[in-house]
Amino acid sequence: MASGYPERPKDPAWTTQLPTAENFVLQSPPKQSLKARFADGDPTLAPIPSTLTLKSPQPSHSPFILAFSSEVLATQFTVIERDALEEIDWKELVELRWSKGPTPVLNWADYMRIPDQTGVDIVIARFNLVVKWAVSEILLTTDIYDRARTITKLIHIASHARHLRNYATAYQLTIALLSTAVSRLRKTWELVQPSEKETLASLEQLVQPMRNFATLRQEMEASLLAPAIIYVSLKPGACIPFIGIYTHDLAYIAQKPAFVDAAGNPVAAPIAGGVSAGAGAMVNFERFQAAAAAVKNMLRLLEASAKYTIRPNRELVARCLWLAALEDADLEGRSRALE
Repeated sequence: MASGYPERPKDPAWTTQLPTAENFVLQSPPKQSLKARFADGDPTLAPIPSTLTLKSPQPSHSPFILAFSSEVLATQFTVIERDALEEIDWKELVELRWSKGPTPVLNWADYMRIPDQTGVDIVIARFNLVVKWAVSEILLTTDIYDRARTITKLIHIASHARHLRNYATAYQLTIALLSTAVSRLRKTWELVQPSEKETLASLEQLVQPMRNFATLRQEMEASLLAPAIIYVSLKPGACIPFIGIYTHDLAYIAQKPAFVDAAGNPVAAPIAGGVSAGAGAMVNFERFQAAAAAVKNMLRLLEASAKYTIRPNRELVARCLWLAALEDADLEGRSRALE
């Protein structure tokens, strides 16, 4: 997608062709494989030092995303999301084995050191970090023109992610751009071209929660029937789902009673030995059928995420993986200090 915003003069270091290894794939679950590579000192996957962890960010901060093609960045984020989804076990979904409260994640290298995280926990943590990272990249950029370019770049990446049917990255970047800390930067947004704002408006419509995310659900379901995209190695039906709506479905269904009476009212579960604690207690088959349908639907989408054969770029995928972000208080403070 062509940008309506003037590009920064190209630095020779930015235009260097990055090496791509055909045999380098992050096929194994990211928690184990990346942690093992990090522990073994693999320089291509080692965490990249970031000024995002500093309390007083340097004014010369320039987001690395400005140095790369939006489409290429979208493919690398897709690789990471694909491999994170591979970590999810269907038993986690059935048993609701994931953290019910949000785990504060400000640095992916730090998060990788936390033991015993479920696959769902990993995907949720990644989601939250990418949102905060995108907001941080915008707010750390003190030059207003570069800040507008950063916003435009993130819009482009989100749009390309949607085209790749990577709804996780598209959702993450869209809600980051719509966050209060970013949307209030009126002077910065005045420098963003109307065509880019229209693209963002289209993405905003996609992530709207109305009617239980009906628009997003429909587009993800439709993607399962979508044709291949040869030039980016997408097989027919490839999709990276936003799993948040499905984990919410499962948590909601689990709140329904397991046993009901003839009128459908909740009753206590039968006591061990087959003696009912309540007269006429019956299994609430509706609850279990709904849960089974939700799990089955989510598994279809998880299987679709395996249909990506994109080859990671060693240097760039590492940059996209080892993200860091500012704390909420820092984000709020920087937003108000900028404008």
